Amino acid sequence: RFAATGRYGSVTALDYSSAMLRQGDDFAVKELGANYGVSSPTSTALTLVRADIARLPFATSSLDGVHAGAAIHCWPAPENGVAEVARVLKPGGVFVLTTFRPGGNLLTGLRFWTEEELRDLTRQCGLVDFEAIKRDPSFIMVRCRKRAA
Repeated sequence: RFAATGRYGSVTALDYSSAMLRQGDDFAVKELGANYGVSSPTSTALTLVRADIARLPFATSSLDGVHAGAAIHCWPAPENGVAEVARVLKPGGVFVLTTFRPGGNLLTGLRFWTEEELRDLTRQCGLVDFEAIKRDPSFIMVRCRKRAA
């Protein structure tokens, strides 16, 4: 959906799972057309990348924003993933994540996060201006940013 707005210089969708990237490809073809990898007057080129959140294939301080939708609860070492996000963000860059917090009838085996745990984790990784939006029964969205230079 970020690519469909045409408001970004580039959009990269990253996942460790080949199956999720195939789903992303199917979705991109339906939403943007078969040439979704090429910018047009109304959309930004979308690149799909298979990579590990703990070893992001981007230069230090190179990204304006990172969105991790329903992902952190799947990361084997969330502190490494958030530290990598902080590394690749430009000063002032924004990190938005969504995940699950305790409550509701969710599947077992997932890591649930309290607002305080997410605040502490992002702060430990050098991110500031933490904001959280919670929705019942168990959704949380967090926005924070890398400190400006």
